[in-house]
Amino acid sequence: MNPLLKFIVIAIISAFLLPFVGADCFSEQGYPGSTMGGGSLTVLSCPSGAQMYLDQVLEGITPVYLQSVSNGTHPIMLIKEGYKNWQGTVNVKDTEPALVKATLEPFSKVVNIVSNPTGADVYIDDIYTGVTPITLTNVFPGSHYLTLKKAGYWNYNTYFSTNNADNTVYVTMIPSLFTPHPTSIPVTIIPTINPTTNPTISDFGAITIQSAPPGASVSLDGQYSGITPVTLSSVHIGNHNLELRLSGYNTWQTGVSVSPRTETSLSVTLTKGGSSKPNGYYAVHSNVNGAKIYFDDKLKGIIKNNGFSLKTTSAQYQSYGVEMNGYEPYYGDISKTPVNGGIVHLDAMLIKSNYQGRATGWYVIRTILNGAKVYFDGKYMGSTKNYGLVVQVYPATTQYSSYKVTYPGYKTVEGLFTEAPDSFGTVDVDVTLSKN
Repeated sequence: MNPLLKFIVIAIISAFLLPFVGADCFSEQGYPGSTMGGGSLTVLSCPSGAQMYLDQVLEGITPVYLQSVSNGTHPIMLIKEGYKNWQGTVNVKDTEPALVKATLEPFSKVVNIVSNPTGADVYIDDIYTGVTPITLTNVFPGSHYLTLKKAGYWNYNTYFSTNNADNTVYVTMIPSLFTPHPTSIPVTIIPTINPTTNPTISDFGAITIQSAPPGASVSLDGQYSGITPVTLSSVHIGNHNLELRLSGYNTWQTGVSVSPRTETSLSVTLTKGGSSKPNGYYAVHSNVNGAKIYFDDKLKGIIKNNGFSLKTTSAQYQSYGVEMNGYEPYYGDISKTPVNGGIVHLDAMLIKSNYQGRATGWYVIRTILNGAKVYFDGKYMGSTKNYGLVVQVYPATTQYSSYKVTYPGYKTVEGLFTEAPDSFGTVDVDVTLSKN
C-alpha cells in the first residue's frame, strides 16, 4: 500500500494515532552523507526534535550532525516528550561516515468523554469517533479539538490535552433556546404578564452600517454591536438608538426605525474631533489561567498569568464573566468606566466544580430583548443573548426561589419559582419587558 494512503487510512480508523513514519520522514531531514568524511556521525529521528545523548552527553536536537567522533562503539539515547525513550549503539569508523535512523514510539493515551445528557456524537479533530459516554484508546499525545453534537442542544466545542493527570473530559450540554421542551414546570409570575412566544422572522429586520473612515465602534441601544462596516441581523422591529465612536472623531448618534424583514442601510461620515487618547483599561484578575473572559456576553480573550487587560476607547460595559470547563462560572456587574488612562480592576475567583459527571438541569429565561440582565435570588446570572438565557443548576443541591429581569428604559420584571428543574429537565419562563 502507498505510504501516504496507508497514513490516511490509519488516521481515519484511529482518529489520531501516530502519523505513519516512512522513508520520506528521514529524507526530509537531510543527510550530508560522505561529505562529512570518516569519523562523523549523523542521527535522524522520526519525528524529529528529540534530545540526542551520545555517551550519556547531550549533543543536540535531532537531526544531529557530528564530526571528529572517536572510533569505536558508542551508546545513543533519544528522548522526546510523548514518546518512549529510544536506545541503541553505533559503531564509528574513521574510514566512513556513520548514520543512525530511529523511529520513536508514542506512549498510548486513554481519554474518557462523558456528557450530560449522554448520547452526544463525539468528534475529535473533526473526525467522528462515537457516542458518549466513550473511552478512546491509543490517543496521540498532545492537544486535540473536541466537538459534541446532540439534537436539541447547542454544539459544544473545546480543547483537551492528553498531558493532564486525569484524562476524563466532562461536558454539560446546554439546551437550545428555540427547541420545544417536552415538559415545563409552571411558575408564579409577579407581576402577572402575558406569556410571550418564541420570536418569528416577521419580528426582526436588519441594519447595515458603513462609516468613513471605517473601524468605528457601533452601539445599538447602549450595547456594543461590532465595528464598521457591519450588518446587524435579527434586530427587533421598532425604534432604536444607534451610536458610532472612533478615537479622534466626534461621537455620532441617531435614531433608527427597523421594519419587519427589511434591511436599513446607513452611510455615516465622521467628523474629526474628540480625544485621540484611550479612556483607560479594564483589568480582570483570576486564579485560573486559560479561562475565557466575556464583556456584555461577548468573548474578549483568555486569562494569562492570572490576568487580562482590555483597552477601551469608547465602549462602556455593564457586565463581565469568566468561564472555564470544570469550574463554576463567575459573573459580575461593572459599575465604573475607566477614564483618562485609568484602570478599573475586576476580580473573578473561580471555584472548582464538585458536580462533574452528575445530573444537571436548567432554568430558561426567554425574552425578545438581547442584553437584559437576569438575577436569581439577587445574584447576577448573566445577560440574555439569542433572545434568552440558560442557567445550569444541579437539582440535588441548587435551589432558587426568585428571579429578576432588567433592561435600561424598561420596567423591571420579577417572579417566583415554585419548583426547581428535575434532572435534565427545564423550568421555562417567558418574560415580557415593557417600556417605562
